Amino acid sequence: IRDSRLGLEAMAAAAPRDYRHTDVPLRGPAPHRPIRVAIVPAPAGAPIATEVAEAIRRAGRLLEQAGYAVEEAAPPSLPDTAELWYRIRTSEGWHLSRANIMRHADADARRVLELMMEYHAPLDLPGYLAAWGERDRMCDAWQRFFATHELVVMPSTGGPPPGVGDAPRALAAASQIRTTHRFQNVAPLLGI
Repeated sequence: IRDSRLGLEAMAAAAPRDYRHTDVPLRGPAPHRPIRVAIVPAPAGAPIATEVAEAIRRAGRLLEQAGYAVEEAAPPSLPDTAELWYRIRTSEGWHLSRANIMRHADADARRVLELMMEYHAPLDLPGYLAAWGERDRMCDAWQRFFATHELVVMPSTGGPPPGVGDAPRALAAASQIRTTHRFQNVAPLLGI
């Protein structure tokens, strides 16, 4: 897209079949200055490659040079937030997708499902509902954090992913990959 703002305006427009659409203006009042930024170069509970942490710090320096107020500050319950998505998703995968995965997927995809189950047993209905309640509490805590930090710059992964077509290495290192890549779960869990 040559003009990303024009693309966003087109994608954000209301559509009769989009029941999740929220009519939010794309242009509003100018934000208070300076915009406050939390950088998280080394989230607790996860190994982060030196080059990833340095990239986050470099982004912080560039934002400071552009006039943003930058500080190292971790959002609330970051490791727990990242981990909760696995508990919810594993349960959904087990109860909703397992039969089709086992019937139609290749051996590597079936092994991924098995590994997911090794890390997190599927929740029963009360556990699943409690996990969604926990998610609501986390959303509340993050919203309060965003009241003091309008922007968060953090890694989505602690290191490089396995190469395309490198399923054997990925499966062998599943525990490590699960740990280093778990911060990718924060945005879909919280809807941010």
